[in-house]
Amino acid sequence: MYHLKPIMALRGKNRKSAARALVEEAEIDAIRKRLSGRIREPDIGAATTKQQECMKVDLHTLRKKLSKKLKKRSQ
Repeated sequence: MYHLKPIMALRGKNRKSAARALVEEAEIDAIRKRLSGRIREPDIGAATTKQQECMKVDLHTLRKKLSKKLKKRSQ
């Protein structure tokens, strides 16, 4: 819910800023959808467990990058 702070802090005082915050929310949702298309759970049919571990690391780093982007936009 940290990405809603800009909207909640305004309390309806400045409509232009509120509209800008809503646009940022739409951008965040677009990023989330775009990255969720790339994020896949590791394939069970992978040849070795080492390959599965590599896939899990990639999944973790993608999620970490997304959370960093969201935090930067919320500040």
